[in-house]
Amino acid sequence: MKVLITGANRLIGQYIGKLILKSKDFLLLPIGLGNPRIKDFENFYQKLDISNSSEVKNFLITEKPDIVINCAAISHVDICEEFPDKCFKVNVLGVKNLIDNLNPQSKFIHLSSEFVFDGTSLNYKENDQPNPLSIYGKSKLQAEEYIQQNFKNHQIIRTILVFGFGENLSRNNILTWAYSFLSQNKKIKVVNDQIRKPTYVKDLAKAIFDLMVSNQNSTFHISGEEEISIFQLAKKVADVYGFDKNLISSISSKSLNELDKRPTITGFNLDKISSIINYKPQSITNALIDSKNGLIHI
Repeated sequence: MKVLITGANRLIGQYIGKLILKSKDFLLLPIGLGNPRIKDFENFYQKLDISNSSEVKNFLITEKPDIVINCAAISHVDICEEFPDKCFKVNVLGVKNLIDNLNPQSKFIHLSSEFVFDGTSLNYKENDQPNPLSIYGKSKLQAEEYIQQNFKNHQIIRTILVFGFGENLSRNNILTWAYSFLSQNKKIKVVNDQIRKPTYVKDLAKAIFDLMVSNQNSTFHISGEEEISIFQLAKKVADVYGFDKNLISSISSKSLNELDKRPTITGFNLDKISSIINYKPQSITNALIDSKNGLIHI
């Protein structure tokens, strides 16, 4: 079976792609907007702009993937707020182009976000009512709704604050950002009033792979189990990596003057995913230790 991964250069795309490469049951077709940045993908990577309808149509007719995992997105929330047309072109129109030109017998797996919610719970269930606060959140919800209404064989996977190291990443996550500053003894300021259940990328990728080989068509919440402020998460990074915690100071979200309004509290109820694939995420500390041990392989 041929598995197409959009956004294959991105953190989640990298990890899912490498799991698929290790499997004898699948052929990997990684695509992205830019040049390949993953050494393992170089020989079969192709460029594709999912916001270009004719380009997507011709590509899917030629390649005929059995499974599409959509990791492509504009996920920088401030950029989405400043350039909403650009955001919706990729996050919504890109999904529409893939769905409209995909064989109905194929499977479509879509990565979504906790930003579809307004940020008042640490126990959101899959059927809770979305209420996005930002342009980014609205774009992700609109994409979800289009998939649900137009493609039967789908899996929508919402996740929260994914962290981990990857190859030649074009954008930082909380771990890579904190590491890049703290390893150079540079000070950082981190918000103390946003609470999340962060997700280790290896746990997420394994869960997506396990869902991919299942026959479940639905929406799933996948994250870590521990609630923690982003400030405290940065402190944990310092603890595990042996950096000076005094380099980290806390600030409020209001002081950042961000363009968008981010959810204050977001966490997922994991009962559904746990019952289907026996999902058991690592603790934050163990995940950071694992990321530290794996850093030499990046």
